[in-house]
Amino acid sequence: MPISRAWKLAEAARRRGEPAVAFVHGNRKLYGEVSERVMAILASAGDAFEEASIDEAYVDSRRSAISRRRASAPRR
Repeated sequence: MPISRAWKLAEAARRRGEPAVAFVHGNRKLYGEVSERVMAILASAGDAFEEASIDEAYVDSRRSAISRRRASAPRR
């Protein structure tokens, strides 16, 4: 969500008497580094992976989950 929209929503909530919202400065470099590590994990875990942004991704891991369940299921 864009910060401008978040700010407007927070102000509207404040006017309704809801608790105040705090906006803090982030560490963009650290956020990017952690994002890269998380994306690498997701990419290796799924059958299909698409990184949509620095903090969004689509992962299709259905086949992987099914394979893991079959591999760990007791043999008859």
